[in-house]
Amino acid sequence: VATGGAKGVTAATLITWARIHGGRFLLLGRTPLEDEPASCAGATDDASLKKALLADAKANGTPVSPAELGKQVKRILANREVRGTLQAMQAAGSKARYVACDVTDAAGVAAALDQVRAAWGPITGIVHGAGVLADRYIVDKTAEQFDFVFDTKIGGLRALFQATASDPVRLLVQFSSVAARCGNTGQCDYA
Repeated sequence: VATGGAKGVTAATLITWARIHGGRFLLLGRTPLEDEPASCAGATDDASLKKALLADAKANGTPVSPAELGKQVKRILANREVRGTLQAMQAAGSKARYVACDVTDAAGVAAALDQVRAAWGPITGIVHGAGVLADRYIVDKTAEQFDFVFDTKIGGLRALFQATASDPVRLLVQFSSVAARCGNTGQCDYA
């Protein structure tokens, strides 16, 4: 099971792992998979996606703000990245499934792992790469911002441990941040 494994550096690592070692991977992430509007077919970047979505909204008589266009584009690109990761892992000969799940939701993590156990058997490895950012100088960072970042790593790991307590886990890999090694402005929660 890999958290945050469908996007970013964790995904890149898992794709390489899939190529070299194969295996079965359950990827957990916060991005809900949605179908994108047909108008976005062929649009590959931020500008072309915004143009397509704006034209679609105008054609339907739906008002849309620049902020909402930005959010729609972000969701579309995130969905494409998740699907691309799954395709790359499967092309490498591995089996991969994705479940949208907040790793800090212990009940949601347990339910997702129960689903995959029923199909594939016990969980034997955990890759915890899920993370969020709330970058601020420490003097400006609120307790809530710190907790948001910290809880995703520590609360998420706790949820994974609880959900796999009866599994024969033999592997644990955790991703932090470069801030943990050499510092990074605004990331005291990772350090």
